[in-house]
Amino acid sequence: MSSQATKELEGEELGLDEKFIIPQTPKAKSEHAAKVIQDFSNSYADMDNVISLIQRDKQRLKQEEQASPQETPSEEKSLDREKNELDRAIASIAQVRSIVDILKALYAMEKALYELRLATKKPNTRDYMQQIQDSKHKPLTANFLKESLRVLKSSKEKIQEFAKHLQLERAFAKELRKDIAMLDLVESKESKAAYIKQIDKKLCEAREKFPSLEQNYPKMLQAATSAIKQPLQEFGKNALKTMPIGL
Repeated sequence: MSSQATKELEGEELGLDEKFIIPQTPKAKSEHAAKVIQDFSNSYADMDNVISLIQRDKQRLKQEEQASPQETPSEEKSLDREKNELDRAIASIAQVRSIVDILKALYAMEKALYELRLATKKPNTRDYMQQIQDSKHKPLTANFLKESLRVLKSSKEKIQEFAKHLQLERAFAKELRKDIAMLDLVESKESKAAYIKQIDKKLCEAREKFPSLEQNYPKMLQAATSAIKQPLQEFGKNALKTMPIGL
């Protein structure tokens, strides 16, 4: 790439955010995921609306298939109406958006997936800038738009699912932390044994539901593991055998 082309690509019009933010804590990851979704909604509201329409239709069809395998005339009309609404929304994007807009949206989502460690490959900013430079005078085709919307939808759903999982994991960690605190407060052997059993059960549950708990809450998990290692206690054996802590 020539120095002149590089200078042009680094202009404000074609510029892409080259600063990658890698959140480390569960809270930071959750906040970053929420910011990505909100930024996408603000910058690409029309595309976000199409994605929401597709998600809505997919969910409704799933519910109707579970309720009744046969389609009624009213349901058929509803499907036609929703398809027309979706087609109009896609057509409106084609009228006001360019390939440059689509490429920027794709880059933003690919960048977010990498930052949240939902993708291992780091997007090449220079390659995107070159694509923008080469495509800025080309017409936006229907096929490219539909394929891009499919990719954007998939990326958004991955981030949404990740954020939902983080929220559930944080709630689980809060309950586990509470059990550990109560174990220190209670005095009777029966109460302590009950909390140890409860902590052990949660550790076994975490192994399957929250495999990233060790990475996100290492100190708390270490405290929980120590709690079920008390002498003469049999409650923690299952968790210790099935969940390698390695802290």
